[in-house]
This record gives sequence, C-alpha cells and structure tokens, in this order.
Amino acid sequence: MKKIIVGLLIFCASIPILAQEQEVWKRIVLSTDIQRQLMEERPFEAIFELQKANWSKVMASAKGKNKENAATTIDLPNVKGVSEQFLVWETSNFDPLLQAQFPSIRSFSGKGITDPSARVFFSTSEQGVQTMILRNNSQAEFIEPVKGTANTYVLYRSDKTDKGVLPLSCSTDEVALSKRITNISAKTTVSDRVFRTFRLALSCTGEYTLYHGGTKEGALAAMNATMTRVNGVFNRDLALRLVIIPNNLDVIYTNATSDPYDPVVGSNAPDTWNQQLQNTLTSTIGEANYDIGHLFGASGGGGNAGCIGCVCENGRKGSAFTSPSNNKPEGDLFDIDFVAHEFGHQLGATHTFSHDIEGTDTNVEPGSGSTIMGYAGITDYNVQANSDDYFTYASIAQIQENLVTKTCPLQTSITTPSFAVNAGPDYTIPKSTPFLLKGTTSGTTTSAFTYVWEQNDTAITTFGAKSLAIADKPDGPLFRSFPPTASLTRYFPSYDKVLVNRFNSEWESLASIGRTLTFVFTARDNALAGSGQTASDATRITVSNTVGPFEITAPNAVDLSWAPGSTQTITWNVNGSNTLAGASAVNIKLSTDGGLTFPATLIANTPNDGSQSVEVPFVSALECRILVEPVNSVFYAINPIPFAIGYTTVSACNTYNFAAPIVITDGSSQYVNREIVVPSGLGVIKEVTVDLVISHAYLSDVELELVSPTKQTVRLLQRICGATNETLRLKLDDSGAVVDCANTTTQVITPADLLSGFNGQDAAGTWLLRVRDRFGGDSGTVSAASVTVCTKKATLGVRDTMVDAVRLFPNPSKGSCTIQFAGFAKGVVRIAMTDLLGRNVYRNEFANAGTFDETIDFKNVAAGVYLLTLEDGEKKIVRKVIFE
Repeated sequence: MKKIIVGLLIFCASIPILAQEQEVWKRIVLSTDIQRQLMEERPFEAIFELQKANWSKVMASAKGKNKENAATTIDLPNVKGVSEQFLVWETSNFDPLLQAQFPSIRSFSGKGITDPSARVFFSTSEQGVQTMILRNNSQAEFIEPVKGTANTYVLYRSDKTDKGVLPLSCSTDEVALSKRITNISAKTTVSDRVFRTFRLALSCTGEYTLYHGGTKEGALAAMNATMTRVNGVFNRDLALRLVIIPNNLDVIYTNATSDPYDPVVGSNAPDTWNQQLQNTLTSTIGEANYDIGHLFGASGGGGNAGCIGCVCENGRKGSAFTSPSNNKPEGDLFDIDFVAHEFGHQLGATHTFSHDIEGTDTNVEPGSGSTIMGYAGITDYNVQANSDDYFTYASIAQIQENLVTKTCPLQTSITTPSFAVNAGPDYTIPKSTPFLLKGTTSGTTTSAFTYVWEQNDTAITTFGAKSLAIADKPDGPLFRSFPPTASLTRYFPSYDKVLVNRFNSEWESLASIGRTLTFVFTARDNALAGSGQTASDATRITVSNTVGPFEITAPNAVDLSWAPGSTQTITWNVNGSNTLAGASAVNIKLSTDGGLTFPATLIANTPNDGSQSVEVPFVSALECRILVEPVNSVFYAINPIPFAIGYTTVSACNTYNFAAPIVITDGSSQYVNREIVVPSGLGVIKEVTVDLVISHAYLSDVELELVSPTKQTVRLLQRICGATNETLRLKLDDSGAVVDCANTTTQVITPADLLSGFNGQDAAGTWLLRVRDRFGGDSGTVSAASVTVCTKKATLGVRDTMVDAVRLFPNPSKGSCTIQFAGFAKGVVRIAMTDLLGRNVYRNEFANAGTFDETIDFKNVAAGVYLLTLEDGEKKIVRKVIFE
C-alpha cells in the first residue's frame, strides 16, 4: 500500500507564478524527503498551495451559470510552469434535488482562453479541488490534492503516471453481447446528433466512504470528482452524461461491517458484488428510478461490469463495480483507467487489447492497448504505463450502435453544425515500405476539431508475445493508436522513426508479408457544450506480397557532400512498385533541414525506373535528405543517411565503457549510476548506440536510462519482457528490431526512446548510465555496458583565402546589392541566391577579368534572410544577405 503523506513541511519561501489581483495558486517547494515520497507516488511537474479564500471568491460567480451566460474566468497552472486562463461554467453531475442538498459539492467545465484548444473539467468541495485539462496534441494534465494535507496540490501529466504492479483484472464477460456487436464497428460512421443523459445510481462500500473521511458527504464529494473527469471524456467522445440520482445517499454506506457487500479477501474483489449491487439498487432505489448503476470499492484490484451494453435493462443495468488494487479510489488512474473502462463496458464496449483474444472482433490494439478499453500498464506487453483519455473508434462504434436502441436516457437534439470526413481511396503498396494517410473533411469549421487515424484489424491468432507489432504477423494490429491531434495526416510508422530508419518497433511495424490493413479516420468536434460528435471513414491498404520494398539506394554514404549546382544521380530499388496503381511515375524532392520539410522539388513526374539525374540547388546545408514518392499513391522512401551540400564533413565513432558490473538494487526508487567522459573537439552527435549485457530475475522491473552532458534523458529499457530471467546481450539502436526475450545471443533492438534525440548536441562532457529496479522481490546485474558516440565535424566547402576582400553592400539591403572582389581566376563567375529552405530565388553568370564589380537588382525578392553563393569553378564563398 502506498504511504499517505501527512504533516508536510514547507522549508523555503513560496514562489508565486500567477500575476493576478488575488493570487489563487502559489507554487511552493517542499523538503527533499517529502518531494521524493511524492515522486514515488507519481512523478509530478510542480507543487502548489491553494489560497482557498481567494479561490472561493473567484468561483462564487460561476455557480449556477451555464455556457450561454458564463462570465467567470479562472487561472490554472500548466505543466510548462505558467498560468493560463479559462472561461468556466457549471456542469453539475447531480440531479437538481441532490445539488440543492449539497451546494458545496460542484462540477465545472470550461474552454481555454490562453489556449483555445484546451478544455478544463474540475470539481470542488470541502475536500478540495481536482482538475483535468484536455488539449490538442498533448497529454492530459491533472491537479490533485495531496491527501492528509491542507491546501497542498500536485500538478502532473497523465503520461508520467505509473500504475506500478497493479493486479487489476477486469473480469467482465466479453461474450455477453458478442453476437450483437460483431461486425458493427464497420457500420457506424457518424454520431446520431443526440445528447443522452442517464440517471446514475452510484453506490459504495463502507471502506470507500472511510477512505474519504467516513461521511456520506465526503463519499459523495469523491464520487463527484471522479464523475467530473469521466463525464468530461464521455461528453466529448460519446455525447452523453451520467447524472447521479436525487436519493443516492441511500446507497452510500459508512460501515464496512453492515454494508450489503462482502469484504475483500486477498487481492481480488468478490464476484458476489455484481449481484449484491443489483439486489441493493433494485430494492433500495427501484428499477424505474435509475438507468445505470455502479459500485465503488476501496480495494480489491478488480472491475466487473456484470454485462456488456446492458444499460437500461432491468435486473442487469446495476451490476457493475470498480475497486482499485492500490487501495486508492481516487485520482486519474482510478477515474480514467478503471472507472471509465467499466462504464464503457456497461455502455456497450468490449476490450480492445490483443495480448489476449476474446472473440469480440475488437482486439484492435497491439499488446495492452493504450485507449480506455485497453489494459495499459497492467500486462506483460504494455504499450505505455496508463490509458490515454479517449475511446478508440471500435469502442465508439460499439457504444453508439448499442445506445441507439435504448429508450431510457433523456434525449436532446444536438444543433451544432454537422460535418463529414473522407479517408480517401483504397491503395496497394509495397511491403516493408513507409506510407502516410491524409483525410479530408467538410464542415469542420473551427480549430477545436481533432483527428485520429487508427488501424482497425482485430487479432485472430496473434496474442501474447505475438500481439506486439511484428512485421510478419498474419493478422491483428501493426500500429498503435495515438491521441487525437489537429493534423489530418498520420505517417506509418511515425515520421521521426522513419528519419532514423526505424521501420519496425514494438508498437509500430511495417508489414513484411502480403495482407490487407484497415484504417479508420475519425474527427471529433470537441463541442463546448459537451455534446461531442464524431465522424469516421475507413480505407483499406493492401500490402503486396511480391512488390517491394521501395527504397532509395543513393545517396547513401557517410560524409557524402554534393557541390551546389552540380549534377547528381539518385537511385532507388523499384522492386515492382511501378506496376502498382498511381506509382508509374515519381516526384523527387530535397530537404535541407534533415527531413523536416521537403520544399524543393528536384524533378516531378519522372518514370519510376530506379534512376534519375538531378541538378543540385545553389544552397549550403549540413543535413540534407532525398524523398522519392509516387505521383498518385501513399508510400514513399527517404534516403537512409543525411548528406551535405556545400560542406565537407568528417565523421568518427568512439566507444566508451562504463565501469561494470552494476548491481541493480532490489526494489529501490534510487538509480545506480555510472559515468564516462567524452573529450572535447569531436564535433556534434550524429548517432548513439548502447551495448549491454543484463540479467534480472524479473526484467520488467528494470528501468535503464542514458543521460547526455546537456542532461537530456533517453529511456533505454522500460519494463520489457515480463517475467523473463534470461541473460540478454543487447545492442540498442534506433534501427533495431523488437526484443526477443528468449534470445540469449546478441541482438540489435530498439530502445524505449529514440537515441536520435541526442543528435545535433555537442558530444563533449559527462555521460550518465543509470539503472533501477522499481519493485521488490527480485534482483539483477548489468555485467557490461558501453556507449558508442558517432560525431561529425563540418567545414564550409572550398573557402576563398581572400574571403575578407569580398565586399557586399548594402547589407541589409532594400533590393539591390553591389558585389566587389579581386583575386578570382579569370572566367565565369556564378552567383546564386536561395532562401533558408533551399529554394532558388536568383541565378546568373558573369564574365570575370580578375576584378569583379557588379550591382545586382534582386527584383521581387521578399523581405527575409537569404544565402548568396559566389563560385568561379575553383573557389566558393557563401554570404548571408538580409532584404528589408
């Protein structure tokens, strides 16, 4: 059981972060021991003291206000260390009669003013404030009180919360509705424009009430905090709300001995709770007086919805329970990972993980899955430590199809503008070849919309270790789900992995065999009133078993440099790709920023025949990449190794050994550290790899990290291989494969984070390798460890020895420049100018008799910074020019 922190001692002055007339959130620093204890509980971003009197003054004007007449703005701290403003209004989780009985227990929603994409949901009571902020392109942020303290709060991100070893088991019978939901996930494409309000009967055990202070009001306040977060997600994804019934106090119990629920024995909640809850609600509340029922326990490590999709069904609708295994029935883990999950079952959704196959046609996420109906953080095949706060398409479709048949909820027509999406046509692509999908929309008129691409192929035979994204798996998901963003496009695999040639990893891999993949494009309108609507469309990508891979073979050399203005040949392996629809011709593009953008088209619509000569633009850049893409398809190739234009580079790789053995301390939150020092003068990092030999009795306990001299941290091993106790010989490389936990020979695997995150940094300084064992009962050793750091030094082309004699004026310029120099060989002088993206804006040739003096009018050049290149065939000068 986690320790409850009491008696917090603040040892240094408060640090105000909010500039407002009445400060509400004051950043504070606690003693080192207390901070460490809090960090073990959950890694946090900051600690605050709530100025309760000021908070109450601010919130007084928000009570009773709805979205239409909202006028209250509040400031909340965010994970970046600054405050941001929200316009807020009340969205009660209570029936009006219950709300009137408990005026101090409230729930609010709001929209971001500082960040218009942000949505806030928070609850208030005598027990404190709990917030949840959802925003585009980011993880959820939470503020929660520190239990046992007065007005002390922690701020943290959902992706930095670790469940630890939680034996939570959702034992809901997945077969109960399987026949009714089979194949419906391919039907629903648009929400039905109805907002549904369900009457919720929410009971609890005496232990739950005791945890929250022992009173019915305390338990109700905790329920309100949980339902504020749950309803925030349900409003956005499902257009529904669960409202606690007026006589809910009748099923809140304060005495664990006399409540109608059997006590928890061991680590599992009793199976009897389902029927005991149903009996309690039927006899105490009455079947006609609620639509959905649920029980909160304080411990027991279990959840069971009793049935799937049985909301509104008398005799079954009130048989679900949630009870945490960490003895903490509060916070985002309880609210999102557990409670929202079990409610999801009641509403009609089945599990989406594929580490176990349940025959429901929704095992569409690799491993544990990462969405609400997955099992993130509690299996041996975890995509991540906790669930993201959204439902995957398969779950939304199941719930929508189930609810459309229900008559018990209060239904309100939604009047927000309708919208539609299009996932595009079906394609056939080469095997083992990256691709991208881009959706189109109509009616998505505001910036609040978010989009997500998800694979929707259920696992049939690939479970357990085979549930990972393995390139040759014959069925099931190859790509995990990522949270919705503002982008219409998704790259497969993620584009940052493509840039380091990492085409296969645990949770994203390209198919190396022929198979058909289904992808669904979903848009959310994130409506302010909570009446969220979704629209989805599917496309099929057929991976050819005989065509591919499609890949660039040149340029592909270390320290390669092209001269500006030269002619170069690009080659690629066609491998039959020219026979595919839309791929008989290709475009070839150049990036001068390492592949982030490809603004320069070297040649368009050239035959897909494997070779093409191109003229190099007049630009100087260190990190250049080539993109070859078919004119009318979705696959593409990027050359594997960056090259230079106009620079000479020298690369070197050096290996440094950490002192070994490293004994991994059992069950300690403290790292064991080893250091090496990289000397100065080697240049910037272009690649890092790590070699190690590790053995541990339970390898998934181990966390291993590498820290650079700039203090950037890359996770190398993060709870891999479950109970594996083999000695593993590993080379960690961004282009490696998925770890084989039974392989004791040397294998090249991908790290948990990309080592390319170090690229571009100065290599010099102290590097730190650190390892820890998060959980007790097992031990291990790193018997050998080394890091190989590859660096690159660059010099600019062929530099003129008389560069100081070149005059270029005026600079900055209004549009014309005079260029004067002497000392070049007689002949032709070439002058070219490009913008910082490498796009040519001027090119000309001049005769040179030994002394050069020309005034050039750069017509129609927009204001900005440009690179001017002077070249006579033997020497070259590049100068920066600014036009105003």
